[in-house]
Amino acid sequence: MFDFIKTLWIAGGANRLTVIACALLIGTATVGTIYGIVVRPGDVSFMQRDGHELQWDKVDMPIACYFEADLPALHRQTTLRVIASLNNAVGPKLFGPCFDWQIGVPLKTPDGSVWLKIRTERKEHAGATTTHRYDKRTGRILSAQVALDSQLNAEDLEKVMLHELGHVLGLDHDREKGSIMYESLTRRSSQLSSRDLKALKETY
Repeated sequence: MFDFIKTLWIAGGANRLTVIACALLIGTATVGTIYGIVVRPGDVSFMQRDGHELQWDKVDMPIACYFEADLPALHRQTTLRVIASLNNAVGPKLFGPCFDWQIGVPLKTPDGSVWLKIRTERKEHAGATTTHRYDKRTGRILSAQVALDSQLNAEDLEKVMLHELGHVLGLDHDREKGSIMYESLTRRSSQLSSRDLKALKETY
């Protein structure tokens, strides 16, 4: 391979341009491979969307919380407990008060708030889904929705709720099993990793 490249270089002219182009392609592929190995999913604290990190603007905080009318009492109580623990760990202005939504389902979640509801679509594994509405130009989170499975037991619900509120704040999945942001519920810890906690404190 290298003898062939050497022959092209000695020949000069257009052949040298070919050698340079090949070198650039090989270099780019090598850098990409190294980056993919060293910086794998779960190494970056915040989600990346449209080239930006998903984060709330501090002017929109504390984040208000709305309960859908049919959200079970266990889900409400667990949410309030997890919010209190997050506010205690990160800062009192992270999440604000929670309210019962009394006027039907909103067309969109109000800015600066998270909407908690029961997940109606069937999934293979019990858990929850968090979705964001955000500014694609900046990554600024405008609002979020958390859809929870109704059949979660108390122990799993505590982990799922902290995991999903981590997503609400913009945190991505963590590949460390010692983090609540680890993707698998069965292998997940019950607390944020020191890295995620540091990222939240520095950001919010």
